[in-house]
Amino acid sequence: MSERTSNLIGGASGLAAMLATQLGFVVATHGTPGLGASDKQIADFVGQSSARFYAGGFLDLLGFVLFVVFAGRLWAILRRAEASDGWLSTTALGAALAAMAVAISGHLSAQGAAFYTGGHGAGARTVATLLDLGAFAQLSSGMLLAVFLAATAVVVLRHAALPRWLGWFAALVAIVFPPTLPFPNDLADLPVMLLVLWVVSASVVLLRRREDALPAPAAVHAAA
Repeated sequence: MSERTSNLIGGASGLAAMLATQLGFVVATHGTPGLGASDKQIADFVGQSSARFYAGGFLDLLGFVLFVVFAGRLWAILRRAEASDGWLSTTALGAALAAMAVAISGHLSAQGAAFYTGGHGAGARTVATLLDLGAFAQLSSGMLLAVFLAATAVVVLRHAALPRWLGWFAALVAIVFPPTLPFPNDLADLPVMLLVLWVVSASVVLLRRREDALPAPAAVHAAA
């Protein structure tokens, strides 16, 4: 497969991933109670349309899967630029895959189980416990995404694998993630919004990228 085709697939996957996850949020996730939800909030959550909830969940799942494709293409570019042992680019890919695994197996699965059991007679506290589990899984995936962005930022800034501003942007988002994790409220939405903007930016760069990834010597020279 040519570099151009690979970049198109990676960039399109990144854009589609962010579109799917944001649509999933609008369709269903925004109505999901947070930590310490009241019985009324639980009742409203369980009473929502099942078609709407599962449609939103499917969009989230689709977005996570497409993000894996985007991360795979990004890894190939970072790995080629890093050359040598390539451990930072591998760390970035591993963190991205782990974050998606936690998001799917913990966050989405817990939310789905909460909605399903609530609709089949489970008590409000049982549903709330499952939702809390999903919220904590989301926080865990946030830390893994911070590792993904930090490793990506180092490779971009040291080896010019991508435009330097994209590396600084990744570093900023990586720094913002950890301090917000202990506070699962509106403050925790900030790094997520920045992550969405970063992925969209990186995807556009991939879509517009026509040349092959720089080999390590050229990348180092360009970075200097």
